[in-house]
Amino acid sequence: MMISDNIRVLALTDAEAILTICLDANAGETTWKLSSFERDLENIYNVYLGYEEADTLVGFIGCSLMFETLAINNFAVLSSHKRQGIGEKLLQSLLAHGKEKGAENFILEVRVSNKAAIALYKKYGFIEIDIRKNYYEQPVEDAYIFQLNLGKE
Repeated sequence: MMISDNIRVLALTDAEAILTICLDANAGETTWKLSSFERDLENIYNVYLGYEEADTLVGFIGCSLMFETLAINNFAVLSSHKRQGIGEKLLQSLLAHGKEKGAENFILEVRVSNKAAIALYKKYGFIEIDIRKNYYEQPVEDAYIFQLNLGKE
């Protein structure tokens, strides 16, 4: 299902492409496996949106939606396509999707070293609410927990 010209809802058949993007965006290091993405894509509480150029998936964002809380689980853009606004378009689409589904609270973890992602989240009103020590593996790193609370509109 298309969300916009370049953004569509992803399906189980996209799992390998998602893993490829995840590995590329993280210098070949991730704890996510093909089976992790397959399970996420099969879960009725999850949605993944993908950004395509010339019929090739170049970025994705995935989340879980439970009641009024949307948790962003994974988000990556191919390194060759970074700094082109693709991540921002994906985040905008996911926020709109979440609001449409009744989400009031958006939450995510982000590596403390990921300055570009942190700037993007802050631009959209996310605030840092906590830190998780040694949250990430490969390499080990702390994570900021960010939240955007829209409440009832």
